[in-house]
Amino acid sequence: MLSAFSAALQRRFRNWVNRRIRPARTVTLGQRNLFIFPSASGWAYIFTLLLLWVLGTNYENSLILGLAFLLLSVFVVAILHTYHNLAALRLTLGEVKPVFVGERAAFRVRIQCKAGSGKGQVLNVGWRNEPCISLSLTGDEQDVELWAQSDRRGWLHPGRLKLESVFPLGILRCWTWLDLDAKALVYPRPIASEQAPWADAEGELDAHFQRAGSDDFVGLESYQPGQSLRRIAWKQFARGQGLMLKQFAQSEGQAQALDWHFFEGMDTENRLSRLCHWVLYLDQRGLPFSLALPGQVIPMGQGDSHRDRCLTRLALYGLETRSAD
Repeated sequence: MLSAFSAALQRRFRNWVNRRIRPARTVTLGQRNLFIFPSASGWAYIFTLLLLWVLGTNYENSLILGLAFLLLSVFVVAILHTYHNLAALRLTLGEVKPVFVGERAAFRVRIQCKAGSGKGQVLNVGWRNEPCISLSLTGDEQDVELWAQSDRRGWLHPGRLKLESVFPLGILRCWTWLDLDAKALVYPRPIASEQAPWADAEGELDAHFQRAGSDDFVGLESYQPGQSLRRIAWKQFARGQGLMLKQFAQSEGQAQALDWHFFEGMDTENRLSRLCHWVLYLDQRGLPFSLALPGQVIPMGQGDSHRDRCLTRLALYGLETRSAD
């Protein structure tokens, strides 16, 4: 009964927080999103204050009563100082890079405060289901990197960000639960396979040939957005000739067609993991490739943007329809 009541109370509090603090990648702290309450030391402080007041009243001792009122005034002033430690802080979530299943995603949060007001503050920052880290503000602007573990492909949502401080006296805790709309794209875990999953339209393997390769240097060409950065001619760029790509040629370079149906008998996640491996394999060798998934086909291409597009389709396969429903 007690656990059910506690769960219902927490659920009501989360719903209230969701209505009060809306998702945003940049948030400025203030009265609407900051909460303050006595800490464990603060409750001991309050108990001591009440005890002194009872003793002073019972024995009509003005000295004890004066001490109790002095402690009460310190407590009231501490409320204002503890609140102003976090008030007006500005938090901004930076760009989040994709990761593979099993890796930890890094979320970079920039904390900005008024000139000269943040130095010396100690903050505890962390995601709801991750341990908090202590951060000492040493300037008017500081970056903190927070991590979240990924255990499945798709979008990783670490949840709300917890930010708290008990500075300066430790008897009051000022905190907030921020929704920075944080998410990281998680690619399938790459798993190598013995056979390559490509075939041509007639079902024959290795039937698509190209002239571009990686054996013999044949010249330079202008760089186009989306092409691989690994072939940039840096010497020519340093001479002020602009971005140019090195051209190579080989006799047996092959453009490959990655096909979902090659891995018959495997479940969805194993198929995606093996396709992910071959996307990375072909991209590292600068070979063009296409990707065929049930209901969607990515045409032949190459370069960083093409690789990222294929990995994104693999990461979100079967999840976009589910989320739409």
